[in-house]
Amino acid sequence: SPAWAVKGAAEYDLEYYMRDLFMGNKKEGNLPASNAPPPHPPRNLEGQLLPLLLDDELQSCIPIQELANIANIPISTLSKQVGSFRSKVETVFKTTHPWKEESVHDEYYFDLTCYA
Repeated sequence: SPAWAVKGAAEYDLEYYMRDLFMGNKKEGNLPASNAPPPHPPRNLEGQLLPLLLDDELQSCIPIQELANIANIPISTLSKQVGSFRSKVETVFKTTHPWKEESVHDEYYFDLTCYA
């Protein structure tokens, strides 16, 4: 399995029982969990579908256009709101999923923009 694979329930259970067997688990709670593996490097997203899903300017992609239509607000206003929210949460997001470039072609920046 890849180094960045996420632990499943069986791995966490095994870790808990092995720690209990060898080190004992305190009544107050278990020992802190082991550190998570580092995230894999972001993929470069490409293809004809990407600009329809999300674009860097947040202007011509279908979700922004439809949300602006449903909310009855101008696309430019919605784009500014998304950009503002994205800037508020990007510091926390970048600590766990660092992107290489501020573009929707970067997997993690795409995820951040979708979240915003």
